[in-house]
Amino acid sequence: ESSCRNVVCNSSDRWFHWSFSIAMRTGILSTVINRYKYDGQRMWALIFGRVLAGFLDEQGGLFRQFRVITASPTYVGPDGRDFDHTRIVLERAAAEVSPGSGWPFDITGEPLIVKTRPTPTMVGHTHRERRDIAEGPLRQALRVTRDVRGINVLVYDDVFTDGLTLNEVARGLRRVGANAVCGVTLCRQPYR
Repeated sequence: ESSCRNVVCNSSDRWFHWSFSIAMRTGILSTVINRYKYDGQRMWALIFGRVLAGFLDEQGGLFRQFRVITASPTYVGPDGRDFDHTRIVLERAAAEVSPGSGWPFDITGEPLIVKTRPTPTMVGHTHRERRDIAEGPLRQALRVTRDVRGINVLVYDDVFTDGLTLNEVARGLRRVGANAVCGVTLCRQPYR
C-alpha cells in the first residue's frame, strides 16, 4: 500500500506517473496565487515564471526526460477566463531560464492540449463532486492538438489539489499515445 494520503495516488485509474510541487499552498503564496488568478494582478506571472525556471534549472536531472512542457489547459473565452493564467507563466519561465538551457516550453501556436469550452469550477466542492466534474465536463472539453506518440509530457499548473485535473489531462494525452505524463506545480494544497 502507498504511503501517499492523496486518493488519486492510490487509484487504479491514475493516468499520470507523478507530480512534483515546489511548495505548499499556504500563507503569502496562497494569497498571491489567488490575486493572480482571480483579482487580475497579472504581474505575479513574472515571479511565478522565475520560480518555475529556477526550479527546472535546479532539478534538471529529473525534468530533462520531457520532450514538451505544456500548461494545464485553461478555457479563455465567453463564460471562461479572460487570460490563460498557466500558459503565461510558461512564457515568463521561458524568458527566465538559463541561456542555452533548451527547455521545451509549449508557448508558440496552439497549445498541445486545450480546453474547448468552459467547465464548472473545482473550487469549493467535495472530492466526489470534483471527480464528477473532472470525469464529466472536463474530460469532454479536453482536446489534444498535436501528435504526442511516444513522448514524455510535463504539465505545469499552479496548484495541485488532489490530482483530478492532472489525471484527466494525462488521460487525454496518453490515450493518443503519450509515453508518460507528469506534473509540476508551484504548490500543493495541504491534505486534510
